[in-house]
Amino acid sequence: MAQAAAVDIVHSDKPLMDYPLAFLSGAPVIEDAVSRKLSKYVEKGNTLVVSGAWLIRSETGASLRFLGVASAKTTRDRMELTLGRGKRIWLSTCIAQDEAENENLLSI
Repeated sequence: MAQAAAVDIVHSDKPLMDYPLAFLSGAPVIEDAVSRKLSKYVEKGNTLVVSGAWLIRSETGASLRFLGVASAKTTRDRMELTLGRGKRIWLSTCIAQDEAENENLLSI
């Protein structure tokens, strides 16, 4: 039997600081401003879990070091690193949908 989970969908960075844990479904592109805000969120002691593709490009197409990491290429299914007082956790499988999509930059 599956258990329902209670989640809040947050569209602003201000209330995000009130949550000690946040999930971000991975996509290959993110806005620079959002990337910087998420880095501050983690540095202040919170945990950000990223699932699926690691963010490697900004909205302009420039290379990005999301949360201080240029690429999450690894043979492991999970990577956990600290950033400031917080944690960044990457899961190679997408947890926000039933089946992971085959994402790649060429499709954008």
